[in-house]
Amino acid sequence: MTHDSSMPRLRVPVIQFTQFLLSGGAAAVLAIAVYALLLQAGLWYVYASVCSDGVGLLTQFFLNKYLVFRKRERMIPHAVRYAVVQAGNTIFQAALVYVFVEFAGVDKILARILSIGVFVPVNFLLYKFFVYV
Repeated sequence: MTHDSSMPRLRVPVIQFTQFLLSGGAAAVLAIAVYALLLQAGLWYVYASVCSDGVGLLTQFFLNKYLVFRKRERMIPHAVRYAVVQAGNTIFQAALVYVFVEFAGVDKILARILSIGVFVPVNFLLYKFFVYV
């Protein structure tokens, strides 16, 4: 039986991606709940999407920094790079929510969920190789 030396190297990213999904899921659930509450309060769905990202941003930053990527040092550089990625995410996700709702007729909450899901794999790579380095 041969030993496959790639197994240990693959295991860490798989575990890390699983942790990323779980922590991101928790942040997303919180952001979606805030989004739904803002809709209920009468805020326009695009503004609600942008506002709920603020809650998700903070939650996800700390979960990713300390639990997923285990980076205890370099708070300011991580926070700045994270803010840059999140600014892009907020713009692209709000635009995607708009497209889903206005052009595809998707429910506003489902549109928000879909917009988050589209960016999951991209965000993992951005966080791993750009934000938390």
